[in-house]
Amino acid sequence: MSWIEVTAASVGCAGFVMFALKNSIRAGLPTSVRIDDADEGVIPPAMREHVRALEALGFARSGPARTVHLPQTAIMVPMRRLDGTAFAATYRILAGQQTRTVCDVVSILEGPSHGLTTTMDIGAGCLDLADGSFLQIFRNASPDELWHRHTLGLRFLKEHGRRARHVTDDEFDDLLAASFRQFREVFERAPWRKTLIALGRVLFKRSPYRGPIAAQKRALESVGNKTFVYEAAGSNPRAKIKS
Repeated sequence: MSWIEVTAASVGCAGFVMFALKNSIRAGLPTSVRIDDADEGVIPPAMREHVRALEALGFARSGPARTVHLPQTAIMVPMRRLDGTAFAATYRILAGQQTRTVCDVVSILEGPSHGLTTTMDIGAGCLDLADGSFLQIFRNASPDELWHRHTLGLRFLKEHGRRARHVTDDEFDDLLAASFRQFREVFERAPWRKTLIALGRVLFKRSPYRGPIAAQKRALESVGNKTFVYEAAGSNPRAKIKS
């Protein structure tokens, strides 16, 4: 087989992978999401531990457990902080024979439907966010650490004129569905380019959303700051902002 044939075969294989990945991403970002109540018996021990930890941080259950019907079906327990400043969710994602249990904390910002999400799920940073939304990924963080990091993120946003609004229990499902639509809209603007970016982030295990938003270039640009100096101070990293 000549090098031309090998190259052609490799390009064809890469093209097939890209096509399959693009369709897989699109299938995972439905314009409408079916969300059903789930039986309490399906909640695994790891999720129950997250629930107890979040309750100790001032969160309470926001209705029954949910089943979110996606290509990777998720079992979810939604929660809301009693002061209304944030939602939290612990969920188990079923992907074939593999499962993973993760936890998120989310605040909705005033104005357009954007927010700050702080998560332990490293897979969350594969796709780009809508403008005005923020994401912090802290791999394997505990719920306590997530909440601490989330409050630092909210403080940073407040200092730059972005405040979290009050949320209610009955908003959870609608906001969850809206988040999928936002991702879908961003993806459809340039699906091949977004697929290539997602593939690169998965292969090289990199994402611009890892760590605190105060040290993320995209977040700083979004709030109007172009440069920053980041320094770690124990478990409380901070950024010195330069206008």
